[in-house]
Amino acid sequence: MQSYILHGCMAIFILIKKHLGQRFNKEIRITSDRLKKMKFTGEFKSTESLEEILHIITFDQRIECTVNNDIVYIRERE
Repeated sequence: MQSYILHGCMAIFILIKKHLGQRFNKEIRITSDRLKKMKFTGEFKSTESLEEILHIITFDQRIECTVNNDIVYIRERE
């Protein structure tokens, strides 16, 4: 099973945005400058769906993800 590790083990959300957008043909909108700079450590398997990956990202309680048609919003929780 192939897996994708983004930028070694740590990736800023801008790299995640690019990777997920290309892989799932979605527009990814990160609504916070602070999130754009936040580093994320993780590994995504090539068999995981977008929903599974977004669920993993939201393990960080500061982040919420929503999908509206072809746009994925990644934002800070209020």
